[in-house]
Amino acid sequence: MATGMLVSGCSPSTPATSAKPGPSASVSGNAAASGDCMFSVFGADVEVGIAHPTISCTTWMHDLDGKGISWYAITRMLTVGSPDVADTDYMAETCDLTNGTSELYVEDGGEMPYGDGTCTKEERLGWKPESTPGPLALAARAPAGTGHTIITG
Repeated sequence: MATGMLVSGCSPSTPATSAKPGPSASVSGNAAASGDCMFSVFGADVEVGIAHPTISCTTWMHDLDGKGISWYAITRMLTVGSPDVADTDYMAETCDLTNGTSELYVEDGGEMPYGDGTCTKEERLGWKPESTPGPLALAARAPAGTGHTIITG
């Protein structure tokens, strides 16, 4: 398994729970929950993660497609500061938003056009900046290159 990645057990067809998870389902340390949704765009250095989704990962992916780009499910996200996969940029946090139940975490490298656009679109739909970092943001801030791998379970 690669170093500097967030890992999720969600596939595009994994259904999400419809209720807010209880304390026992919360993420501790630097691990992401296995029901999280994670997406990327082929050839672009943008990744999106949704912690504690209340709709399916497939529905999220289709909702994000409205930006004119095609997302696909991934099983891990790069940590902040890691080299991206599209070119020679480094990944940075674009936004960490909440709707009161779920976390929407977006990271991008370079000029961040897709990441910024995704954040702006979701903020218009009522998502607000997290008052404290959500579980995906915390996990993504693990120091890159430390040999730390974030595994869900």
